Amino acid sequence: MSGIWGDLLVRLVHGSGEDPIPPLNAAASSLGLRDKPNAAHAGAMVSCYLEQSLPSTLDMLAQFAPGAQQDAWPALLANANSGGENVHRGAILGCAMGAAAGDAALPAEMKTGLAAHAELKQEIDAFIASVVHRP
Repeated sequence: MSGIWGDLLVRLVHGSGEDPIPPLNAAASSLGLRDKPNAAHAGAMVSCYLEQSLPSTLDMLAQFAPGAQQDAWPALLANANSGGENVHRGAILGCAMGAAAGDAALPAEMKTGLAAHAELKQEIDAFIASVVHRP
């Protein structure tokens, strides 16, 4: 499953404006999902389990696809407003939309607006330093 998601993310982020629906449909098919991603279903409230929230994540990507829109905020706001257990979907959606937008396009409050921003930044920087080997 992670390979399918990785391939999809690469295509969405580096698709250079490519229509995102074909890669979303291919991912859904590869994951064995019965339904193709549908932007009209993007606001559906779903269970918190990844197995149940992944189809709605693909629906949200169909609506707010990174290839068509380089702004992560509307997608994340729609996810939060959909209610229910949306944390997993928001994390996955945020990764895709944020990667596609790039750091410069993300609003400052998305990067520094958390109450424990400084502490989280230290933890993230320490993690990156431990896994990324720089010459």
